[in-house]
Amino acid sequence: MAKVIITHGGTVDKYIGDAVMAFWGAPIDDPEHAKHALAAAQAMQVAMDDLEPTLSEAGVGVLGLRIGLHSGYAVIGNMGSEDRFDYTALGDTVNLAARLEGVNKFYGTAILLSGDTAQLAGASNRLRLVDHVRVKGKEATVALYTPCDDPHLIEQSFIAYQSYSKGQWSQAKAKFESLIVALPCDPIAKVFLA
Repeated sequence: MAKVIITHGGTVDKYIGDAVMAFWGAPIDDPEHAKHALAAAQAMQVAMDDLEPTLSEAGVGVLGLRIGLHSGYAVIGNMGSEDRFDYTALGDTVNLAARLEGVNKFYGTAILLSGDTAQLAGASNRLRLVDHVRVKGKEATVALYTPCDDPHLIEQSFIAYQSYSKGQWSQAKAKFESLIVALPCDPIAKVFLA
Protein backbone atom coordinates (compact mmCIF):
# COMPACT_ATOMS: atom_id res chain seq x y z
CA MET A 1 0.00 0.00 0.00
CA ALA A 2 2.90 2.34 0.72
CA LYS A 3 4.19 1.77 -2.80
CA VAL A 4 0.79 2.72 -4.25
CA ILE A 5 0.71 5.90 -2.14
CA ILE A 6 4.20 6.92 -3.23
CA THR A 7 3.43 6.14 -6.89
CA HIS A 8 0.52 8.58 -6.68
CA GLY A 9 2.65 11.37 -5.19
CA GLY A 10 1.75 10.82 -1.55
CA THR A 11 3.98 10.96 1.50
CA VAL A 12 3.77 7.96 3.81
CA ASP A 13 3.72 9.46 7.30
CA LYS A 14 3.55 6.45 9.60
CA TYR A 15 2.12 3.04 10.30
CA ILE A 16 -0.36 2.90 13.18
CA GLY A 17 -1.11 -0.72 13.93
CA ASP A 18 -2.66 -2.02 10.72
CA ALA A 19 -3.19 1.50 9.34
CA VAL A 20 -1.11 3.66 7.03
CA MET A 21 -1.25 7.43 7.43
CA ALA A 22 -0.34 9.42 4.35
CA PHE A 23 -0.73 12.94 3.02
CA TRP A 24 -0.37 14.84 -0.24
CA GLY A 25 0.91 18.35 -0.89
CA ALA A 26 4.01 18.21 1.31
CA PRO A 27 6.94 18.38 1.35
CA ILE A 28 6.33 19.34 -2.31
CA ASP A 29 3.22 21.36 -3.18
CA ASP A 30 0.66 19.43 -5.23
CA PRO A 31 -2.22 21.54 -6.60
CA GLU A 32 -4.02 18.30 -7.58
CA HIS A 33 -3.53 16.59 -4.23
CA ALA A 34 -7.20 15.58 -3.91
CA LYS A 35 -7.26 13.93 -7.33
CA HIS A 36 -4.01 12.08 -6.58
CA ALA A 37 -5.18 10.96 -3.14
CA LEU A 38 -8.45 9.62 -4.57
CA ALA A 39 -6.58 7.81 -7.37
CA ALA A 40 -4.28 6.27 -4.76
CA ALA A 41 -7.25 5.16 -2.64
CA GLN A 42 -8.86 3.46 -5.62
CA ALA A 43 -5.55 1.84 -6.64
CA MET A 44 -5.10 0.58 -3.07
CA GLN A 45 -8.48 -1.15 -3.26
CA VAL A 46 -7.42 -2.83 -6.51
CA ALA A 47 -4.12 -3.85 -4.91
CA MET A 48 -6.01 -5.37 -1.96
CA ASP A 49 -8.22 -7.34 -4.36
CA ASP A 50 -5.07 -8.60 -6.10
CA LEU A 51 -3.69 -9.75 -2.71
CA GLU A 52 -6.76 -11.81 -1.81
CA PRO A 53 -5.67 -15.05 -3.56
CA THR A 54 -2.26 -14.94 -1.86
CA LEU A 55 -3.83 -14.22 1.52
CA SER A 56 -6.40 -16.96 1.00
CA GLU A 57 -3.64 -19.49 0.18
CA ALA A 58 -1.87 -18.49 3.40
CA GLY A 59 -5.09 -19.08 5.35
CA VAL A 60 -5.43 -15.43 6.36
CA GLY A 61 -8.96 -15.02 5.08
CA VAL A 62 -10.58 -11.93 3.62
CA LEU A 63 -9.21 -8.58 4.74
CA GLY A 64 -11.03 -5.31 4.33
CA LEU A 65 -9.44 -1.97 3.50
CA ARG A 66 -11.19 1.23 4.58
CA ILE A 67 -9.91 4.65 3.52
CA GLY A 68 -10.87 8.15 4.66
CA LEU A 69 -9.91 11.24 2.66
CA HIS A 70 -10.24 14.88 3.65
CA SER A 71 -8.63 18.04 2.29
CA GLY A 72 -7.72 21.13 4.25
CA TYR A 73 -4.95 22.87 6.12
CA ALA A 74 -2.63 20.99 8.45
CA VAL A 75 0.59 21.71 10.27
CA ILE A 76 3.29 19.64 8.57
CA GLY A 77 6.91 19.37 9.60
CA ASN A 78 9.23 17.98 12.22
CA MET A 79 7.19 17.58 15.42
CA GLY A 80 8.33 16.43 18.82
CA SER A 81 11.16 17.27 21.15
CA GLU A 82 14.94 17.57 21.04
CA ASP A 83 15.18 13.87 21.94
CA ARG A 84 12.69 12.48 19.45
CA PHE A 85 10.79 13.95 16.51
CA ASP A 86 8.97 12.90 13.36
CA TYR A 87 8.07 14.55 10.09
CA THR A 88 4.28 14.39 10.35
CA ALA A 89 0.96 16.19 9.87
CA LEU A 90 -1.25 17.46 12.69
CA GLY A 91 -4.57 19.22 12.85
CA ASP A 92 -8.31 18.97 12.42
CA THR A 93 -7.92 17.95 8.76
CA VAL A 94 -5.94 14.87 9.80
CA ASN A 95 -8.45 14.00 12.53
CA LEU A 96 -11.41 14.23 10.16
CA ALA A 97 -9.74 11.97 7.58
CA ALA A 98 -9.12 9.39 10.31
CA ARG A 99 -12.75 9.59 11.45
CA LEU A 100 -13.99 9.12 7.88
CA GLU A 101 -11.96 5.92 7.64
CA GLY A 102 -13.92 4.56 10.60
CA VAL A 103 -17.30 5.80 9.30
CA ASN A 104 -16.89 3.45 6.32
CA LYS A 105 -17.78 0.59 8.65
CA PHE A 106 -21.25 2.06 9.31
CA TYR A 107 -22.11 2.55 5.62
CA GLY A 108 -20.40 -0.61 4.33
CA THR A 109 -18.20 1.45 2.04
CA ALA A 110 -14.49 1.09 1.31
CA ILE A 111 -13.61 4.73 0.57
CA LEU A 112 -15.23 7.82 2.02
CA LEU A 113 -14.17 11.31 1.08
CA SER A 114 -15.37 14.62 2.40
CA GLY A 115 -17.17 17.19 0.29
CA ASP A 116 -14.01 19.30 0.40
CA THR A 117 -11.97 16.53 -1.21
CA ALA A 118 -14.78 15.70 -3.66
CA GLN A 119 -14.89 19.32 -4.83
CA LEU A 120 -11.10 19.53 -5.22
CA ALA A 121 -10.92 16.16 -6.99
CA GLY A 122 -12.99 17.61 -9.82
CA ALA A 123 -15.91 16.50 -11.94
CA SER A 124 -13.81 13.92 -13.77
CA ASN A 125 -14.22 11.58 -10.81
CA ARG A 126 -17.54 9.86 -10.45
CA LEU A 127 -18.74 10.13 -6.89
CA ARG A 128 -21.88 8.96 -5.15
CA LEU A 129 -23.33 11.08 -2.35
CA VAL A 130 -23.54 8.91 0.75
CA ASP A 131 -24.81 11.23 3.48
CA HIS A 132 -24.22 14.39 5.46
CA VAL A 133 -23.00 13.64 8.98
CA ARG A 134 -21.72 15.43 12.01
CA VAL A 135 -18.63 13.64 13.28
CA LYS A 136 -17.43 13.73 16.87
CA GLY A 137 -15.86 17.07 17.72
CA LYS A 138 -17.40 18.96 14.76
CA GLU A 139 -20.41 21.29 14.78
CA ALA A 140 -21.04 21.52 11.03
CA THR A 141 -22.09 18.54 8.95
CA VAL A 142 -19.70 16.96 6.49
CA ALA A 143 -20.84 15.72 3.09
CA LEU A 144 -19.67 12.15 2.43
CA TYR A 145 -19.00 10.67 -1.01
CA THR A 146 -17.76 7.35 -2.29
CA PRO A 147 -16.38 6.49 -5.74
CA CYS A 148 -18.96 5.02 -8.12
CA ASP A 149 -18.72 4.17 -11.82
CA ASP A 150 -22.47 3.84 -12.39
CA PRO A 151 -24.06 7.19 -13.42
CA HIS A 152 -27.57 5.78 -12.92
CA LEU A 153 -26.75 4.67 -9.36
CA ILE A 154 -25.22 8.09 -8.62
CA GLU A 155 -28.35 9.88 -9.87
CA GLN A 156 -30.87 7.56 -8.19
CA SER A 157 -28.98 7.67 -4.88
CA PHE A 158 -29.01 11.46 -4.98
CA ILE A 159 -32.77 11.53 -5.66
CA ALA A 160 -33.42 9.05 -2.83
CA TYR A 161 -31.21 11.05 -0.46
CA GLN A 162 -33.02 14.29 -1.37
CA SER A 163 -36.36 12.71 -0.39
CA TYR A 164 -34.83 11.40 2.84
CA SER A 165 -33.30 14.75 3.79
CA LYS A 166 -36.64 16.52 3.20
CA GLY A 167 -38.44 14.05 5.47
CA GLN A 168 -40.43 12.57 2.59
CA TRP A 169 -40.26 9.14 4.19
CA SER A 170 -42.54 7.11 1.92
CA GLN A 171 -40.88 8.49 -1.22
CA ALA A 172 -37.40 7.93 0.23
CA LYS A 173 -38.30 4.38 1.25
CA ALA A 174 -39.62 3.55 -2.23
CA LYS A 175 -36.51 5.01 -3.88
CA PHE A 176 -34.07 3.19 -1.60
CA GLU A 177 -36.05 -0.03 -2.11
CA SER A 178 -35.71 0.40 -5.87
CA LEU A 179 -31.95 0.76 -5.39
CA ILE A 180 -31.95 -2.56 -3.49
CA VAL A 181 -33.86 -4.22 -6.36
CA ALA A 182 -31.28 -2.95 -8.85
CA LEU A 183 -28.31 -3.70 -6.60
CA PRO A 184 -29.28 -6.22 -3.87
CA CYS A 185 -25.98 -5.92 -2.01
CA ASP A 186 -25.99 -2.07 -1.85
CA PRO A 187 -24.95 -1.34 1.74
CA ILE A 188 -25.80 2.38 1.59
CA ALA A 189 -29.45 1.83 0.63
CA LYS A 190 -29.72 -0.79 3.39
CA VAL A 191 -28.49 1.73 5.96
CA PHE A 192 -31.11 4.28 4.93
CA LEU A 193 -33.89 1.69 4.83
CA ALA A 194 -32.97 0.58 8.35
